[in-house]
Amino acid sequence: MENPFTEIEKRLDSIQRQIAQLAEAKPEPPTSQERYLTIDETCELLSVTRPTLWSWNKKGVLESVRIGNLRRYRMSDIEALAGQQLDKKGSDE
Repeated sequence: MENPFTEIEKRLDSIQRQIAQLAEAKPEPPTSQERYLTIDETCELLSVTRPTLWSWNKKGVLESVRIGNLRRYRMSDIEALAGQQLDKKGSDE
């Protein structure tokens, strides 16, 4: 029977090699920069009022992001919402 400490040393060596490989790997840069819109920009883009936008935020339809004291909306979230609305219109017809 093999020494149990030998098995532990083999596993530890394997883990150390994997950690070294991960440390050397460079993360891929993001493909695009996220754009954040103001409340007014978001309202204009979606053709809704501020109360509607506030209501959507409370219901989780379109959540805002806090940047300091400012409230912003992610362009990617707005595009996703617009895509969902188009999908609903297409299925209703």
